This record gives sequence, structure tokens and C-alpha cells, in this order.
Amino acid sequence: MMRTDELRLLALQLRVLLEDLMVVDETVVSRRGIVFRGALLSPPGQVFSALRERLRRFDLVPMLSHRRDVYELRVLSEVHPAPSNPLINLLLFALTVASTLFVGAAREGVNLIDHPHQFAAGIPFACSIIAILGVHEFGHYLMSIYHGVRATLPYFIPAPTIIGTLGAVIKTKSYIPDRKSLLDIGAAGPLCGFVAACAALAVGLYRSDVVDLGPLLRRTGVEEFGDSLIVYLMSFLIKGPLPEGKAIMLNPVGFAGWVGLLVTAFNLMPVGQLDGGHVLYSLVGRFHAVIARG
Repeated sequence: MMRTDELRLLALQLRVLLEDLMVVDETVVSRRGIVFRGALLSPPGQVFSALRERLRRFDLVPMLSHRRDVYELRVLSEVHPAPSNPLINLLLFALTVASTLFVGAAREGVNLIDHPHQFAAGIPFACSIIAILGVHEFGHYLMSIYHGVRATLPYFIPAPTIIGTLGAVIKTKSYIPDRKSLLDIGAAGPLCGFVAACAALAVGLYRSDVVDLGPLLRRTGVEEFGDSLIVYLMSFLIKGPLPEGKAIMLNPVGFAGWVGLLVTAFNLMPVGQLDGGHVLYSLVGRFHAVIARG
């Protein structure tokens, strides 16, 4: 950590770099860093892009915020985290493949503990749910790269749940510089995951059977946990209106798509560290706590 006198000297150097970008009315130097407050001379996006390039040689990153017609530029030291170990990602991925295979096979009436050679019964569900989760997380990952934010590869989370997993996560390892970047990174995952889930649901519905309404439908999963408007509309478009006493027995790929839609909806709740919380914060800033409580 730099001493206060070193920070003051750095602040003077940085003010020279800001002359054509910002009219600085106040400079605050403390052990926590350097803050400039004032008015911008160009649109915020242009100022921010120029600042990122100019501060890079000082190993610093800018954080630009706006409050009551005053812009605040906070200068932070760049983060240099230790490299991640991809073997951990690979191990968790392998365990998640195993746990989702077990669940997928169980939904088809196969106990892999007693009949491990019948693992193929779980492949359709396992591949589908892992693909949906992977597309979701790589949406975050690729958008992080686009905005210059360092992030880990996805960590899949195996768990003894009804779908064999608790999802997947990535971890950002550097500052997210502005609200636009936070919005793009936060929204990319749910959007990509939603498309993947709809694709799986469509394929699953197309390959599912229409059967008599009865105990056999206990295997579909949908009637056990509830339906949604998207599932209803896609069922109508793909299978058409169902005769009286008939229903769709959703196959494993379709069930994975249904789960993907459920996970996406849950993840968009505007609270905490969920994607919905990040998106809300990027749009309304500190007011997100008020909205989340409401």
C-alpha cells in the first residue's frame, strides 16, 4: 500500500492526465485511494475508455460514478490474483456429470448403483442440463473477457438434489469497472441460458409422447412442480391442442429444458449476488436495496 505522501504525488500526476477529460473541483487523497470529483468534458463512455488506457501504465483502474450532477472518479490499484487451478474446474465438472447421470438414469427407472452398465439411460438429461448451465456461465465468461474483466472458468457444483447439481458459477478476479459492464456481464448469463433452455425444451417436446392422463405422468416432473406460460405456449405450438384426457409425458431433454427455465427465473430475482441483483444494481445503483426489500 502506498503512503499518503506518495498518493498525493500520484494525484498531481493524474490530474494532468485528466485535464482534457474532466474539470476537477475536488480531490480527496486518503489511505483508501484517490478520488476526483467534478464535471466531465466528454460523454462518460468516451471518458471512461480514455481513462482505462491512460491509467493502465500506472497499473491502476478507474471507477466512474455519477451522483447529483457530479461525477466521481475513484482510482484503484489493479488486482493481480493468483492463477486458478483448472484441475479443480475439471474435477467438479466430472463429479457433476456423474451426479446428473445418476439422476437422469433414476428418472428413467435405472439405479446406477445396482446397474452401472446402464449409464446411457442418464445421458440425455445429464448432457442437456450441463449444456444449459454451461451456456449460461460461458455467457458471463465471454462478456467478462469482452469488458476486460478477468474471470475464472465455470465451477460446476455437484449435489444430491432432484437435478443432480446446484448449478455452476464463475468468479470475477478483477474490478468490474462500470455499470454498463456489470449490466452486460450480469444479463449475458440468463439470456444465453434462457435460449439454451428453450432449445432443449423444444427438442424435448418434439420427441415427447402424448399419453393418457394418469399415474404414468408422474415421471414427467412438470406436473409435480408446476407449469409456466412459456412451457404451455411451446407445448401448444409443437404438439398442438391436446385432446381431453391427454397430456405430454416430457422426455429427459425436455425436463432439462424445463429445469433450465426454472433456474433462469430464480436467478433473475433482484436480490443479493444473483444475476438479477447485479442487473438491478447496474440500473439503479444504491436504490437496489430498497427495491429488493419491496
